Amino acid sequence: MPLVEYAGALQDLYARAGQPAEARKRAEMIDMIDKMEQASELNVNRNLAMAYADRDRKLDRALALVEAELPGRRDIYPYDALAWALYKNKEYEEAGKAKEKALELGTPEPAFYYHAGMIERALGQTDQARMHLEKALALNVRFDPRQAPLAEAALKGIAQ
Repeated sequence: MPLVEYAGALQDLYARAGQPAEARKRAEMIDMIDKMEQASELNVNRNLAMAYADRDRKLDRALALVEAELPGRRDIYPYDALAWALYKNKEYEEAGKAKEKALELGTPEPAFYYHAGMIERALGQTDQARMHLEKALALNVRFDPRQAPLAEAALKGIAQ
């Protein structure tokens, strides 16, 4: 079975390269992976949840996937995915609680800080949002071909 992370990355790359038909094929591959996992009753896949949330697709499904994974895996990665899925579903207060758990170890993961910054921005916490977006970009200005430019744009929007 293809890895959902690669299908998502290829979707983004094809979209950026102006090849919407190829990008759409990769989006369909992500959906096929989800269907295969549902058929096998495997409904816990944080990576699939992130693929949907990052691309603003099937946000209810993204949240359900990560909520199903969390009871069996209570570490920082599912909490980050939970925070991001909640944010994408516009549940900002709950997203704020989950991002605190994701950040509690200070793991130098740029996506964690990007997610935190976007959540804080939605909550009107501009100083924290600025700090976390800056940290994400300081850790790796190219941490994700799709999300890093969004982090830069959000940071510019806060600075103005």
